[in-house]
Amino acid sequence: DILVVVDNSGSMKEEQENLSSKLSPLLSYVKDSNWRIGVVTTDPKDGCLRSLIQKSDANPNAAFASAVSAGLGGSGNERGILQAVNGLKGECNPNGSWLRAQSTVAVLIVSDEDNCSAGKDCGTDPWAYGSYLTNYLSSIRQTGINARVYGIIGHPSLTSNQCKTMASKAHIYADVIAQTGGSWGSICASDYSGTLQAISQDISIILMTQFALQYKPVTETIK
Repeated sequence: DILVVVDNSGSMKEEQENLSSKLSPLLSYVKDSNWRIGVVTTDPKDGCLRSLIQKSDANPNAAFASAVSAGLGGSGNERGILQAVNGLKGECNPNGSWLRAQSTVAVLIVSDEDNCSAGKDCGTDPWAYGSYLTNYLSSIRQTGINARVYGIIGHPSLTSNQCKTMASKAHIYADVIAQTGGSWGSICASDYSGTLQAISQDISIILMTQFALQYKPVTETIK
């Protein structure tokens, strides 16, 4: 189960276009799994789930392109951390959360600015901090084992020359990605394919780290 949190503020036109045609790279290493992709924006007014794309859909590429092309009318106070949790909880959906029991969970944040507009515009709200997301992930999964956060962001390690279109360095997002063992790519990349393939490969690795046994094992026979 992959949640894509896409920034829909006014500066994201090229970035949304870059992402919209890249479902295949995102699924390159997990295409044979029973995948699901939820999409949410960074604006809480857009609700907790913009779209849900499933492997069984007639045209998942078109559905993904439409979902991540979220427009530019979203709030300039991008609340990616809040919306990641809202998207995972799915409380605004009639049937509740779209996450499936025992699924591996990946959150991909795509934004040219940090959470809460460089971390300044949410005051002391709980979602001003990355811990709001990591704590929630820890309550539903084993963070770093079967749940990780990824990003296409303006990473703090990038210089202004390396990433001229980032609105701010994403310190909060970068910290959450590091804490959960995820990976990131530059929001300024001309093609997101390489980043998404690397993320897909990492998701495939955490897919294979845990297996549920059908029966309780006899402890003394385990090797």
